[in-house]
Amino acid sequence: MTRFSILQMIVSISLFSSLLLVLTPVTAQILGPPGWEMGIEYIDEDETKPFLISESGSVTLTFWVRNDYSTNSITVQLEYDVPFDGDSTASEEITVDAGDNDTFSLKMHTIGVGSYEAGKTDSFQIEAVLSAIGPLPAGIFSETKRADGILQVPRVVSLHLAVSDPTGPLNSGGSTTIDAIVTNKGNSDDSVLLAENSDDCPLLDVSGFSALEGRVIPSALKSGNSISVELELSASESHQDGRCLISFTVWSQGDQALGRLQPAAESETSITVEKGSGGSSTAGGGGSSGSGSGPNDPEEVVSSNFLPIGLWPILVGLLAALLRRPTRANLAMR
Repeated sequence: MTRFSILQMIVSISLFSSLLLVLTPVTAQILGPPGWEMGIEYIDEDETKPFLISESGSVTLTFWVRNDYSTNSITVQLEYDVPFDGDSTASEEITVDAGDNDTFSLKMHTIGVGSYEAGKTDSFQIEAVLSAIGPLPAGIFSETKRADGILQVPRVVSLHLAVSDPTGPLNSGGSTTIDAIVTNKGNSDDSVLLAENSDDCPLLDVSGFSALEGRVIPSALKSGNSISVELELSASESHQDGRCLISFTVWSQGDQALGRLQPAAESETSITVEKGSGGSSTAGGGGSSGSGSGPNDPEEVVSSNFLPIGLWPILVGLLAALLRRPTRANLAMR
């Protein structure tokens, strides 16, 4: 390369730099002074107050972008950082006309709230980059703005009730036992506020279910998140043959704390009652608790019409002796 070429290149670069310095203020004058803002509509305008996630794992909030350019629209690229492994549904690019202040929705969802302790918080972030002013790329006027907020995991109340089925029928006058288990599948410790049972057989008694009340059940995030009780089912001696439906309902202390008056869990089972002989019996049993035959036993009645077996040899011997004894007629013939 000749000295002339090098000199020519240096002159060209100098001219371009000078032209750029001249055009930059002109461009700035055409576009107007740069200006735009972004923010989140916080609860009670307090950025320290968290947005509560719903039990379904979602929350929707509003953010705004204000364009301070008087003659040009702006285009903004958006990115969202969602905590608790959640996803987001919102615009990735927005355009705001000159002088406008537009609001937009951000939905954060697919958050597994049951996997986190109730009340746990974490921050989310919205990042906005100015990409264009009017029809021109933002270029040297591009800038990035961020807005932060807080998400809070809700209290998830979820009690599950399981009642075992009887192993067989129940004799009237007898009793049997079954088990009731309450499992806490929520994300905070809970307890049974009230435990009630009912049945459609007036002569059947079910006891022990209320023993569930007041016992602390650890959350599903801890071990030992179940409690159980043994229930006794007793049928009156006058109970007739039939099938009894038994219903069980528990209310949660957690629901009451949240202001909800609703059953937390329900379950039911049924048992067949059979007319017994009056003795004590258990499920699956069918006989009296006494041993031996009763006074109305057919075998006893039949056997009572005959002599005892031990007297038969004596009777046969007496008859044989009488037959062998000589009579007066026999002696006369001799």
